[in-house]
Amino acid sequence: MKNNYKKHIFKIILLIIIIFSINIFSNIIIPYNFSEILLDQTDSSNWIIELYNDNDLDRSEFYYLTSKSDTAYFKENMNLDSNYIVITIDSLKSSFSINPKGDIIKLHDTSLGLVLDIILFGNVENYLISAPDTNQSMNIYKSKYRWYLDNSPTIGKANDLENAKGNVDGFVLDNLGNPVQYARVIYGEDYNGQISDTTDSNGYYNFNHIAATIEISASKNNYVIIDSIIQILPDDTIAINFTLYSSNNKNNQTIPTKHTLFQNYPNPFNPKTTIDYYLVKSANVRINIYDIIGSKIKTLINENQSSGIHSIQFDGNRFASGIYYYQLLTPEYSEVRKMVLIK
Repeated sequence: MKNNYKKHIFKIILLIIIIFSINIFSNIIIPYNFSEILLDQTDSSNWIIELYNDNDLDRSEFYYLTSKSDTAYFKENMNLDSNYIVITIDSLKSSFSINPKGDIIKLHDTSLGLVLDIILFGNVENYLISAPDTNQSMNIYKSKYRWYLDNSPTIGKANDLENAKGNVDGFVLDNLGNPVQYARVIYGEDYNGQISDTTDSNGYYNFNHIAATIEISASKNNYVIIDSIIQILPDDTIAINFTLYSSNNKNNQTIPTKHTLFQNYPNPFNPKTTIDYYLVKSANVRINIYDIIGSKIKTLINENQSSGIHSIQFDGNRFASGIYYYQLLTPEYSEVRKMVLIK
């Protein structure tokens, strides 16, 4: 009983440290507990959840799960001593359904009144990963806090990347159908900078990547960047083709037929990024920046501008790491895109 009390006090102290650190360190990574989830596409009650326990989970009666449709509490006196705890419907006091097509699952701690972890997948807003097929699991990539699909689940053991990578390939062409050589296809970022592949003389690119949901973009000097969000599939290949058009409209290439806001580049960025937009006709233009809760933090421009391609730079030096939104606003048009500042 005394040890449980000490562990409970330790959790409160750890929580205070985390909250305090968020205000000091912009790159804080919040601890997680969901590690691997296995679903049945034909039965919403047939699921397995693996929790990672780094000595932070205490008495089982403190915890409960919620989905978009259900709430269920853990049974009392469950063994939580292992690093990988397997939870099934039999671990709960009541029935608990997870929509295998898409849901939001949360792990709650009643002793702290907190949500310890959350996973959004499938057909829900801002999902982290596509819904897995039956016998395919969702796994957390610990070092990057990124979810990925795995064709060989490892429930009860540490996650691995076996049968958990896929291929992406395609072509980068201009609007006339000509290959764009030496275009950069950017599909990630590590400590050394952006991860990318370069197109060959045929405009072809390819890469192998963990089966996660990623942002992929194609760019080249004097061309407007084009981006897409894709779900890479394990042990499979998906084709993503890009069409670029010249930012100075050379070679009579096709340009948009309406005001258009393009993806910022680079993205993620630190601390500066460029925002391109196209105006089909002269207009009063505002470019606004918003934080993740929708509060406007900066207006980059507010003036009349002529038709054509325009660029403006945003400097995030005074702002913390995180997700931001930028808006192109005219009297008759509005468009918003997301960007990520990483310091």
